[in-house]
Amino acid sequence: MRKGFTIIELLVVVAIIGLLVAILLPAIGKARENAQMTQSQSNLRTLGQASAIYGSEFQDRQWTACADDLGTFRGECTQFSNKRCSAQLTLGYNAEGTAIGFFIPQAPGCGTRFPGADCKYATSYWPCDFSQTTGNFGSWRLPNAKSFNKYAGGRFYSDLFFAPKDRMILEQARPFMESGAEFDGTLEQTVLSSYAWSPAAMWAPDVLSSKKGFQAPNTLPGAFRSPTASQARFSDLKTRVIEHNWLQNKPSNLDAMDGSKWGSGEVNPDSFSPAKRNRSMPWYFNEGYMSSPNCLFFDSHIAQLGVQEAIDTNNRLMQQNRAAAQAIKGSYFPKGSIGPFPSSYQFGAYDNGAYNNANGCSFHVFTADGILGRDTIGAK
Repeated sequence: MRKGFTIIELLVVVAIIGLLVAILLPAIGKARENAQMTQSQSNLRTLGQASAIYGSEFQDRQWTACADDLGTFRGECTQFSNKRCSAQLTLGYNAEGTAIGFFIPQAPGCGTRFPGADCKYATSYWPCDFSQTTGNFGSWRLPNAKSFNKYAGGRFYSDLFFAPKDRMILEQARPFMESGAEFDGTLEQTVLSSYAWSPAAMWAPDVLSSKKGFQAPNTLPGAFRSPTASQARFSDLKTRVIEHNWLQNKPSNLDAMDGSKWGSGEVNPDSFSPAKRNRSMPWYFNEGYMSSPNCLFFDSHIAQLGVQEAIDTNNRLMQQNRAAAQAIKGSYFPKGSIGPFPSSYQFGAYDNGAYNNANGCSFHVFTADGILGRDTIGAK
């Protein structure tokens, strides 16, 4: 009686196993990707529910870090802080229980003093900062700030604020998520959420007016008062929260952009992102024509909105409005149409180094008419 296998039989078994692995691996990978997609959509749904709870306590208002009357001071922090006791943009607490965040000075009679308060942090309160040096920043990138995360688990570092596919960001955030650490203001802890509000919807609609063009917020008394969610004219077509980085339909060999992409080989020195540490950063959601981020819309539904679809919407509306007497005829502000960004958008929107020569797409970020506008008009 034979006691073993022949070499040929073993080779046949190995070949069969290899064939099965080759067949199953793509299916396993696809199942994993689908699970990650589902988890990110679940995160967005929870953020929508938290937004509704926040709104129920603040007359349907969207979350904001800005005082309603900041515009009456022309957005100028020094004048404002001499008169007002501003709510502070707190991100966490250190081991001694001291608040950590972006703090601006308070009027003399306010009582409480915040360590390190300085008006240089004031634009962190703005929905986005229309600046060539720090144009990537503003409160649109801070859904996990304390004044909102108390409605969504109460932690700056929570699975809720980090998409499973956002590998580069997760590598930075994972140690703090696992340890339960608070944000304490150190450089290593400056890891932004995978999700971002629509800054366009957080401004008063006149700031990104389709009829008048860009109106600098420090020229409009009501610019900083966040609109209510119910003001969304096209609630099923206007994005509220989006995956900030390019996570869906991303080429398998594409992960992080390196410093040389920006021409000089240096990253933005003011960037509140992993770029400060490793000279690279993730690709943004609108830097590739095939990108299709998960989005929470103002009517609370979750869907993917592709860059290709957003560009097509913009072009279709431009054709429809070509005879209209307005400055911006499409669905978003195109390259060069915002004064502080004369040649391109620096961060968070289109930039000169888009991955596959995208035509420039600033949907969600610079949607025309803000909350009154729309990011898509649906299928052709």
